[in-house]
Amino acid sequence: MTSKEPNEKKLINPALPGGFRDALPEDMIAKNAMMDTIRGVFERFGFDPMETPAVERNEVLVGGEAESDRIIFRVAPAVRGEVKDITRDETSLRFDLTVPLARVHANGH
Repeated sequence: MTSKEPNEKKLINPALPGGFRDALPEDMIAKNAMMDTIRGVFERFGFDPMETPAVERNEVLVGGEAESDRIIFRVAPAVRGEVKDITRDETSLRFDLTVPLARVHANGH
């Protein structure tokens, strides 16, 4: 079968994108043990667990600082696989946990 035939199936390369790696069982067992130790110490000192979304509104992330706008990765909304150019409530991936923690506190939690 030549590569020009329409029924030929293209093989997919199962490699990860650059900069990413899988966390295999041996690594996760060690990580979970460390996290359990850290969690226990935090709980003994009165801290409670919380988790915030990985995506925040741009307005919250950059806070009016033009320099902050350069370090965020925007999330483009898609409808049925087609990326839309919607500027209302633009969102980006958070770059650390400082802003989400401040947002939670500002919301009275």
